[in-house]
Amino acid sequence: MAISADGADWKIVTLSRRTDRDRLTEPSWFLKKDRTIRMLLRDDGGSKRLFLTESRDSGRTWTQPLPTDFTDAQAKFFLMRLSNGRVAICGNPAPGDLGRRLLTVATAKGDVFGRLTKLQHEPDAEPRLPGMHKDAGFSYPNAVEVDGRLWIIYARNKEDVEVTSIGLQDF
Repeated sequence: MAISADGADWKIVTLSRRTDRDRLTEPSWFLKKDRTIRMLLRDDGGSKRLFLTESRDSGRTWTQPLPTDFTDAQAKFFLMRLSNGRVAICGNPAPGDLGRRLLTVATAKGDVFGRLTKLQHEPDAEPRLPGMHKDAGFSYPNAVEVDGRLWIIYARNKEDVEVTSIGLQDF
């Protein structure tokens, strides 16, 4: 189906109604080989877990979002499929004292994330400058794969932008 430039073909689909317990936000997704869309969502309801939902009909309907075993510091994350078939998630998996002070990339072959690689770890990170909503640590990761390398871009203390590169052979 072609999507019109003005968005006339777009439809709003409700995944799950918000409750006091579940407040799912900031989704990131990838397409499985069987064309299933797999989406993870951050939970601002305090579970400190990522939630999973899937669509097998191009996003028209979605399964009920369920909590995963993947911990989360209640921060933005980024999910993608790599050219080697693995799935990578860049984010902050430490919900305790470390919070956003630990940035990792986890990779999965299949449905289980079996490898976690530390990108940045700074337990004493603090912003240089004062500011509203400034959290210490590493945030807003995004990534792109180029020439056999995963390039991860992220913010440090919401002040600086940094890039880390890892060869896909390391996954």
